[in-house]
Amino acid sequence: LRRRQRQMCIRDRWYSKTRRTGDGRMCQTVSMRQLEWWIQRNMPMYLIDVRDRESYEKGHLQGAVSVPLEELETQMGTFPRDRMIVCCCQRGSSSLMACRKLSEAGFRAVNAAGGLMAYRGRHFLN
Repeated sequence: LRRRQRQMCIRDRWYSKTRRTGDGRMCQTVSMRQLEWWIQRNMPMYLIDVRDRESYEKGHLQGAVSVPLEELETQMGTFPRDRMIVCCCQRGSSSLMACRKLSEAGFRAVNAAGGLMAYRGRHFLN
């Protein structure tokens, strides 16, 4: 029970943090609660959903654009460079890879920690 309470507490934190990816690189991470706060206040960001199109059509965050991870590199030219790019997926691992690729390409990219499984807000469209 204690371990589960600790995991819930970590997932609900409001601040962003830097997370180390599998290859040792760092990536900025934000909680889903913080992302909801940004959506409510219309913060200047470009939200991409890196799941496949079928999953995106079943449900996605308000304002999210579907860019499957396989198509990310080919569509990078269409992303705005003047706004932060927030990557989300089902659990957070695919979006972490997308965040790393975007950061390497010179974008200000942020990963949504926990993905849509951690999201409990009202900005989910299905």
